Amino acid sequence: MGGVESTQESNQFSLIHHIKEPWEMTYKWLVSLAASLGGLLFGYEIGVIGQVVGMSGFQRAFGLVPTNASTDMSAYLEDTDDGRTAWVVASFLFGSVLGSLLVGGVVETLGHKYAVVCGSVVVAVGALVQATAGISSQSLGTGWGLLIGGRVVAGVALGVVSMVIPLYLADTAAPHSRHALTSVYQLMITVGIFAAVAVNAALVAGLTAASAGAWRGALAAPLVPALGLAIVVTLIPSPPRWLCERGRHDDAILALARLRGTSPADVAVRAEYNDIVQTIKFEHSVALKSWADLLRKHSRKHLLIAVLNQSFQQLSAINIFFFYSAAIFNAMRYFDDKHVLVSLPLASATVNLLATFPGIWAVDYFKRRPLLILGSCLMFLAHALVFAFLTASSSSSSLGFAWAAVAAIYLFIAAFAITWGPVVWAYQAELFPLRIRAKASAVATAANWTWNALLALAFPHVLQALNYQPTVY
Repeated sequence: MGGVESTQESNQFSLIHHIKEPWEMTYKWLVSLAASLGGLLFGYEIGVIGQVVGMSGFQRAFGLVPTNASTDMSAYLEDTDDGRTAWVVASFLFGSVLGSLLVGGVVETLGHKYAVVCGSVVVAVGALVQATAGISSQSLGTGWGLLIGGRVVAGVALGVVSMVIPLYLADTAAPHSRHALTSVYQLMITVGIFAAVAVNAALVAGLTAASAGAWRGALAAPLVPALGLAIVVTLIPSPPRWLCERGRHDDAILALARLRGTSPADVAVRAEYNDIVQTIKFEHSVALKSWADLLRKHSRKHLLIAVLNQSFQQLSAINIFFFYSAAIFNAMRYFDDKHVLVSLPLASATVNLLATFPGIWAVDYFKRRPLLILGSCLMFLAHALVFAFLTASSSSSSLGFAWAAVAAIYLFIAAFAITWGPVVWAYQAELFPLRIRAKASAVATAANWTWNALLALAFPHVLQALNYQPTVY
């Protein structure tokens, strides 16, 4: 510690101390950009697949429909191989379950910074593999294997990145800006979902759903935010906390000075560094020694609450409306290709995005429990209305009832985005005492991904078993 490299960096900081503000703003913007790109990437990967599996060009490339099936969406319900479709969606999510469980070891080995960098690069590789799967020179089996393999690989990497990014932001951002950056990250997830739906809609409108370019372009698009995130994070210093934990205290002070745009000798830098060191010592003194400690009496209740919250969040079926938007809207049997693949999913993503703003505000100004209760009531009402309107539509062949069911779906999405979407994560962050926070959060988040994957795998079979009737709601 404190060798030639550290001395040179200290001299550099002394020379640039008179231009403190530009340096400070540069790193603030880089950290903000990392939050934006991380959320955008996460949201895009969640939102992209719903329309892709409904594109006839994609279905033909991977044998999801017979080669003689119509290219019109009217053939989607009758001809689609629901088992294969389910695995296209769920394979990514099962990868994310694995990634969320591996995140501790990855961070321990690489640190937060390079866990994000490497994870982002792997997401990009997975996107490239998916987008190039099923080319004409490949057999159907090879193309299918590459598609599923690419989705699993991208899922594992995103499972790591999505958990590490919030921690990385917390460790690099100035204390007064951490809450704002967390809000930016949450908002950009919904922006990413909207971007995925918008890209799909534009590709379908410009190239038609039967074109290979439409689905390949949609699956390749994550290359841009993934590689952008890797580049941006490379430019940001390693988190001072991570450096302190590895005994690299001089490097931690230098990194902290860079992030705050000042000299390593600055009093504020030294004070923040001392706070980090004391926090680490305290956390080590109270941290759980083994995973089994989570099952002890005083830990078990908190863990159960978090796991149930994360489970019920996914059991509300919010992501089903994005993963299987084509099947859901087409099952209403009133809408053409343009509505099923373009306007209706785009409206869903728009509602989700706009409702996120009052959701971020509500988390700051209202208690968690009332928000969750209110959200549960509104989502129950929305599901009941969807069922009632679709039942009425089926018996009367009324387009008006079908549109009313669509409006009820949008009510459900808005209710979720304002309440259960942000509140569950905010509640989890506050629920655990420090000694169990890291391990308990990992278990609860893994529960979220697991239910997400299981529902994605089961839904096409359930929808088919119920003969695409409103009872699915």
